[in-house]
Amino acid sequence: MICIPVLALSLTVIGRTFIISEIGAGCTSNFSLSQTATLTPFIPTDYSDEPEIYSFCVCISMSYRPCARSHPMINRNLPIDLLRTLITISEVGGHTRAARLLGRTQPAISLQIKRLEQFLDVKLLVQSGQKTVLSDDGQRLAVYARQILRLNDQAIAQFSSEPSSGTLRVGLPTDFSTAFLQDAIMQFGHDTPGTQLEIRCALSANLLDELHRNEHDVIIALYSNEDNQFLSHHWIQQPIWVCSEKLELSTEKPVPIIAHYEGCVYRDRMTSVLSRERRQWDIVFSAPGIAELQRAVLSSFGVTALTQKTRLKGMRVLREDEGFPALPAIHVGIFYRHSQTSDVGLLLIEHLNHLLSGLAEA
Repeated sequence: MICIPVLALSLTVIGRTFIISEIGAGCTSNFSLSQTATLTPFIPTDYSDEPEIYSFCVCISMSYRPCARSHPMINRNLPIDLLRTLITISEVGGHTRAARLLGRTQPAISLQIKRLEQFLDVKLLVQSGQKTVLSDDGQRLAVYARQILRLNDQAIAQFSSEPSSGTLRVGLPTDFSTAFLQDAIMQFGHDTPGTQLEIRCALSANLLDELHRNEHDVIIALYSNEDNQFLSHHWIQQPIWVCSEKLELSTEKPVPIIAHYEGCVYRDRMTSVLSRERRQWDIVFSAPGIAELQRAVLSSFGVTALTQKTRLKGMRVLREDEGFPALPAIHVGIFYRHSQTSDVGLLLIEHLNHLLSGLAEA
């Protein structure tokens, strides 16, 4: 074994906890770290519990091992307990409630978030009125964090002797492949004994509001980039203009639009694009379900926006040279509260993930 001095090792001293934040020197290319060193820093006599930074020299035991590259990459692992704390705070809106849910003290929760922010060198939480919410960087991390936590909890559940069971409240969007999703989720219920499904179908905007009120366990919804607090997985779908093969449209008359009710993402896309082109339009048919829209299209009552998955035989795609510009892409996501999701809920999310991944590739 060879003892190599490493200079300028910075510690944050909080209470009696030492957090390594920076190493100012490294080893040569012929050596690599073999184990965690025992640190015995010099603490001044006027030491207090207030956070302070100290620099000192320490020897770390190193074993000789040839490295494949002159600057080997050091593995960095996101601590799962810190990710769980971040997600819980984002879901309940504050440190105090998260502390009660996780069985920790409020100062311990604050310290965990500080450690995670130092680890990533970003600000993860901000105040919005009386609530603590995710920053932009926090929202980006949360998407990965939910997937990491889901896989972790699923792996643990695989070794549990208790069978997965319980009631799942599922929200499905009427503005996106409802029949396809409904069949798949009902099949999941049949394949998972002991699981009771409660399914509600509504517009995506309504489902997202209801999830915020804790009226659902898992939902699938269309969403904007700003509305992703509980987002776990997401895909992009390209909507297309369609009408009946028998419908003849006149450029001198307003475009007859078939759409869901106010608040539908597809409806907003259609009206915004036509208005931007200074083309007049009228909503001639509204319905909550996609099946009604499809029937209205096949009856030559007007035009609408669908996806390739929901376009039926007897419909044709309207082109840009016919006065129908390309519609902006639509984001589809799975949303859930990880802090309140059961093992069977995680199984459903995994099932939906595979289902929608295949749908996005279709």
